[in-house]
Amino acid sequence: MPRALVVIAALLLAACSGRGGSTPPTIALTVPPAPPPIQTAGTIVFGTSVDVRAMRVANPAITFSTADLVGWVAVLSDSINGTSVTVTIASIDANGVQTTVTTEPVAFANPGDHQLAHRPDNVLALLGAGTYVLRYVRPGDAKVLAVGTVSITP
Repeated sequence: MPRALVVIAALLLAACSGRGGSTPPTIALTVPPAPPPIQTAGTIVFGTSVDVRAMRVANPAITFSTADLVGWVAVLSDSINGTSVTVTIASIDANGVQTTVTTEPVAFANPGDHQLAHRPDNVLALLGAGTYVLRYVRPGDAKVLAVGTVSITP
């Protein structure tokens, strides 16, 4: 924020420069883009663009339309300790009650992995409008490794 204070000070000085009726000079400001959000362990971040190599979501969001292709990146809170995890998608109704929609295994080549990326597709859109929670669960001890909530609108 110190940069903003310098700009404000420069504007005030220009306005008070005693030019008597002249228009103060225009100062062009450029704002650098916001850094990507820091994803913490145990979370799933959703977006319409996923860099699977960098394990990053561009333009993260939590609400998408049924016309959007949605992908995500999950940063696991612990290693897989095996060759697969289970992904569960549950719908959440207006009262907060969750109903499992689907549960599928996801295979891994490296038992020490802590991240996974899902390329954008229409999997969530096919479920229809609603709010959904995704969970990646380790099968052996049922530990939830990552969780995220997303809303799909018509």
